[in-house]
Amino acid sequence: MAEGAVGASEPESSDSLRTFGAVLQALREHAELSREQFGELVRYSKHTVASVELGRRMPDEAFVERAEEALGNTGALRRAAGCLARQPGLAAWFRRWTRLEQVAITLYTYECRMIPGLLQTEEYARQLFIDELPPLSDEQIEAQWTARAERQRLLRERPTPRSASSSRSTCFCAAPGVLRSHGSSSTTC
Repeated sequence: MAEGAVGASEPESSDSLRTFGAVLQALREHAELSREQFGELVRYSKHTVASVELGRRMPDEAFVERAEEALGNTGALRRAAGCLARQPGLAAWFRRWTRLEQVAITLYTYECRMIPGLLQTEEYARQLFIDELPPLSDEQIEAQWTARAERQRLLRERPTPRSASSSRSTCFCAAPGVLRSHGSSSTTC
């Protein structure tokens, strides 16, 4: 009966997701439906309904259409869905680390597969984003780089935290030319 998750992964919450969720919740409550009752009407679990209402999940097209039908076909949800945007940048699971970076006096990291994000040049980071599977769009790559560059600002704008980073040599296998700016002339593995 219920169709699992709305999206493959939960997006970073944005103002538009939270606003859409608040409108959905207001319409549902105006119709005097519980989350469970509404979930049955739209064929999603009450947990998925709650996640959309709280701005934690991006509603897919089927969810929006079924919600419109269940709540009177006002067109409000369809129009609002056209304005939804995920907040680009850092994954939700990584936010705790970035909060620690902002206040840290000393950072210790170990990377076995790549140069740590705070130390990556733009060319190196973009190559990682380009090589990602499934492939990212140009807009996603730009959003990822913008988030990375924002984190790197920490190293330039405040008293620099002492940082120790250890990387395995396998981190230095990359596309030709990318590692030169990291001080390495080796580009083959």
